[in-house]
Amino acid sequence: MTPTPPASETPETDTTESLERRCLALRERLEEREGMASPTTGQSTIWSRGMILTKDQVNAMLDAAKPLIKWMNDNCHPHCTAHVDHISVELTEGIATNRTEEFLKD
Repeated sequence: MTPTPPASETPETDTTESLERRCLALRERLEEREGMASPTTGQSTIWSRGMILTKDQVNAMLDAAKPLIKWMNDNCHPHCTAHVDHISVELTEGIATNRTEEFLKD
């Protein structure tokens, strides 16, 4: 029979609190590795991987996406996704998918 590891070594269950801690740790590692710092402007901005967007810019992006979302709801089944970048749009269908976090590093 194997001994039970101390509480500090047991894996956390995926509670909201543990996921928030993991996200914060990942964000801190990204900031350290890429030399990025969180913006100091508070809630008026959205920060992600070096981009800073104002709430107005986020709202404008969502407004621009709504026609595509509506078109997809009218013309596609729920397993389709669209990927849009600066020069193209791609419509794909998920035939077989699987999501795993087994290999993520903490």
